[in-house]
Amino acid sequence: MVCQNLLREKCIEDEKLFTSFLNRLFNTLNWTVTEFSVSVKDMQDHRDQRQVKRELLNAIFLSFFPFFKSYLLFYAIFPSEV
Repeated sequence: MVCQNLLREKCIEDEKLFTSFLNRLFNTLNWTVTEFSVSVKDMQDHRDQRQVKRELLNAIFLSFFPFFKSYLLFYAIFPSEV
């Protein structure tokens, strides 16, 4: 509270200081929001990549599933042949 009062008094006294303070404050805020949005986008991109990989693995599994099913059926019918 003391620091806020001192800053307020100083900014009221010196307009140039107040302008400089606001510029720095908004630049920092802009940087923070930009970094946050980039981080969120990166997380979404990685999630999308994981989703694509998951779909690819599902497609591979579903493509080979009949083969494995046939193999298991063959093994169940002719256990000594495998």
